[in-house]
Amino acid sequence: MEFTVVVKLLGRNIGYGALYNRITSL
Repeated sequence: MEFTVVVKLLGRNIGYGALYNRITSL
């Protein structure tokens, strides 16, 4: 259970990072 939660948090952080990079690149 804990591992899946960590993976979800990491995936969410990576998603926000990608969006932030895309917005700043514009």
